[in-house]
This record gives sequence, structure tokens and C-alpha cells, in this order.
Amino acid sequence: MRDNSVVESFPGEDQRKCRARWLAVLIWAIFGVGLLVQAFSPGLRIEHNKFVAPGTISKGQEIHPDEIIARERTVQLLSATLTLGGALGLAVCYGPALFRRRES
Repeated sequence: MRDNSVVESFPGEDQRKCRARWLAVLIWAIFGVGLLVQAFSPGLRIEHNKFVAPGTISKGQEIHPDEIIARERTVQLLSATLTLGGALGLAVCYGPALFRRRES
């Protein structure tokens, strides 16, 4: 006896839905990593037009401001790239659902 309440789908439809879910999870992860990189990066503080080196950097070591600034710029660029890329990916992924045209 067949259950008529189950709607049969096309052969590749389940694979497409699964792929779309994994893609959405991946894009959310990229977006989240971008936010985490920004949140947990040490950051440079500027007081009175001078950089303030964190205490962990200045413990008995020679300080190279150009290296510190280059590392900070790299972290900021990585964070911005991941966050913006994730946001654009989410917009593409969820765009059809969010901006669906309503028929009157």
C-alpha cells in the first residue's frame, strides 16, 4: 500500500536543498569568523596622537612599530574581507526569499 500523503520530488531536488543548506552554513561561518577576528584582535590604541603598545608586546623586547602596524592592518583587512564576503554571500543566499515579489 502506498502512502499518498508523501509528495514525490524530483531526483536531484534533495541534493540541491542539502547543498544549499551547507552553503548557507558555510557562509554564516565565514561571517561569524570575520566578526570573531575583529572582536578578539588586540587592536592598537591611540592616545594623544601616539600609539600605545600593549604590555605583552613591550616586555623586555625591542619594539618595531612598523611591524605592529602592519600586523594590525592585516588583521583588520582579514576581518573586513571575511565579514563583507559573508554578508554578501548571505545576501545572495537569502535574497530570493527576502525580496520575493508579491502577486496581487
